[in-house]
Amino acid sequence: MNVTVPIPVETRALASTVDAELSIVRRALSANWTTPASAEIAELALARLQEQTAALRLQVRQLRAAGVQARIAEVIRRAG
Repeated sequence: MNVTVPIPVETRALASTVDAELSIVRRALSANWTTPASAEIAELALARLQEQTAALRLQVRQLRAAGVQARIAEVIRRAG
């Protein structure tokens, strides 16, 4: 049984923000950015990335729970 749960706009936006922060970290740590300032930029971006990843992880758990609930509801509906 395949039950879909829509991904909220907020979750998509957060995932996009995480991707942008990760891009900042990659650029800061690339061969072209080897100054102390670039290390600081990478550190700040990593701190933001940790916070955003934790929030995204929570939202994914909530989506998973919603998917389980939707599957249970579908089984009940079919059995009823």
